Amino acid sequence: MASTLSNSGISSGSMVETTHITQIVNAFTGTQAYDITLSGSLIVTGSVILDTTINKNFFGTASFVTTSSFSLSASNVSYAHTTSFANNDTTFLELYHPSTTFNSSSTFYFADGDPAIGSPEGIGTILPFNGLIVSASATSIVNGSTGTYQSSLFLISGSIQVQIGDLTYTAKNQSIRGAINLPFTSGSRIYCRLTTDNGTTPTDVIHNVILYIKHNG
Repeated sequence: MASTLSNSGISSGSMVETTHITQIVNAFTGTQAYDITLSGSLIVTGSVILDTTINKNFFGTASFVTTSSFSLSASNVSYAHTTSFANNDTTFLELYHPSTTFNSSSTFYFADGDPAIGSPEGIGTILPFNGLIVSASATSIVNGSTGTYQSSLFLISGSIQVQIGDLTYTAKNQSIRGAINLPFTSGSRIYCRLTTDNGTTPTDVIHNVILYIKHNG
């Protein structure tokens, strides 16, 4: 357990003891562990190196962050909060839609929340940086009845699209994953296109697509 700096024995007109000074020297040179509490502003000139990990109770708040990973999760929401971001940082992006029933040969577009059927207008999660989507993992869960539908799942950014893989709804849940190469620029709308073929209707189907993204400006 760390020690605490003490002012015991320190008073006007009293003799200064060695221990009064050495406790301060030991605390600020790291010779001995002390709990230090600062009240007021702290101005540091020079580098600051934190020998700590997140599980050692280091907390802080700031209005400006020089380097930070950009985190964006769009799970059944219409927006995502962002922090600042830096080149070569990485992001995981979740594209999600709730239950859908495949009534006939159809095309679904989704990014977050309810999917659009037949048109991608207004669908998409907008990313405020340049980057490259390098891999994707998709999962489908059939909460209702299974069918024999087969679908092709594509990821789209602007006029560019890449195929993530194919899904067949003969089981309650399934997943596909793979490396992809989809560049995008700041302001791009990222969304999925799910094209279904004819078959027996699966009901109450939910899709989740997790993307691994590398920042670039």
